[in-house]
Amino acid sequence: MLPSVEPLSLDDNHSFLYRRFRQKHFGFNWHIHRELELTLIASGEGHRYVGDHVEAFEKGDLVLLGSELPHTWHSIPLKKTVESVVIQFPPELINTTFGLIPEMRRVMRLLGKVDRGLKFTGPTANDVGKQLQAMQDMSSLERLTTFLMILDRLSCCRKVTTLASPTFAGVIKPQDRRRMDKLHAFIHQNYDQSIGLSDAAKVVSMNPTAFARYFRQMTGQSFVGYMHQLRIGHICRQLIESDQSITDICYNNGFGTLSNFNRVFARLKNCTPRDYRRKYTAQL
Repeated sequence: MLPSVEPLSLDDNHSFLYRRFRQKHFGFNWHIHRELELTLIASGEGHRYVGDHVEAFEKGDLVLLGSELPHTWHSIPLKKTVESVVIQFPPELINTTFGLIPEMRRVMRLLGKVDRGLKFTGPTANDVGKQLQAMQDMSSLERLTTFLMILDRLSCCRKVTTLASPTFAGVIKPQDRRRMDKLHAFIHQNYDQSIGLSDAAKVVSMNPTAFARYFRQMTGQSFVGYMHQLRIGHICRQLIESDQSITDICYNNGFGTLSNFNRVFARLKNCTPRDYRRKYTAQL
């Protein structure tokens, strides 16, 4: 599915957008925009999609996204509302403003790494989350100075994870881009089937051994690990939003045996599928 383009506009009195969203549910709104984005999840749980990366999120989730990087948050529908705090700022702010200030060099190095998306955790992320929420009651100038301090804090954060694979970095060779686009299309159209390493290798005309090395080089993870992550992400949504049996969900998402599915699910979610469903449906 192609992402929709979200147009954003700044008035002459502001150099960035600060917004808070409080609603019943984060719908699946797969989109891009040219502005960079810093998003904090103040409340809510679900799955975050950034490029080709899928991961569960919960309260305190903090990510910084580069320009034109497809993304969305899809929350689990619970009784309580979901809330996010979002700062969006244009690339020009980096190139024509930050780049001219020597004190911003460390921040510039951070912003040079956001093309694949960054997730921040630990004490620094917790402190930044509090600052982001406090900005609601600040004047425009106070928000600007706080925003700069937040970027500086994030540039020093030691617990940082890159999200999307290198295929979304914009520096991949054209032939690799075409090959990975073809592969991603095949995977997302057939993840619910029992496809394996040799099936994927055939799609890009490689032998399984060479393909396994290539896939890890391009994505930073094994093909099997990627498929497990993708399938479990879809399964978590189905456990909550449908009344299908766990056995049916297992086989309808490409797992060959129930025992293997249970092992993979427990490893990725630290609980059984039944406990996961019970935990979240109790809150509906």
